Amino acid sequence: MSAEVVTSLLTLLAAIVGGVLAIGGQALIDWRRRKELQVNLASSFKAEIASLMENWQRRDYESDFRGLLAAWERGEALDTVVGIPGGTNELEPIYAANASQIGLLKQKDAVDIVKFYNWVRQLQSDIDSLPSRPFHERLDLLRSGLPQFVRTRELGEDLIGRLSYS
Repeated sequence: MSAEVVTSLLTLLAAIVGGVLAIGGQALIDWRRRKELQVNLASSFKAEIASLMENWQRRDYESDFRGLLAAWERGEALDTVVGIPGGTNELEPIYAANASQIGLLKQKDAVDIVKFYNWVRQLQSDIDSLPSRPFHERLDLLRSGLPQFVRTRELGEDLIGRLSYS
């Protein structure tokens, strides 16, 4: 082989290796950037959900709902209603600001986060509507809402355990 052919082959080989390294390097940078965003997003959702759950636990909403349901079923405290803070975007700034990026998370986590926040909003909506409803509707809503509150709490606890990306 002549020196010119060897030089041409080495030049071609260098160009191919350089191209592969450039593409691979950019892919690695993109992967790391996406992974960092994913970790930050998961951590933010975890913190917000944990904060909501801590608030619910500290204020003991579940006991309040059980006590109110028992009182209503006995015919007592018929005008008493309770509420759950945390059912509007103003009280869920992480979710409101990042819902469009939720697809960066693992599919099950993304689905369950959306489900969690939708359940919170539905519970809040039902509770907000209690004062304007006739008593029998309030009683039915609380009877169906209490198990839904428990499912929402359990899903939140599960998410807190799962949203530890690294």
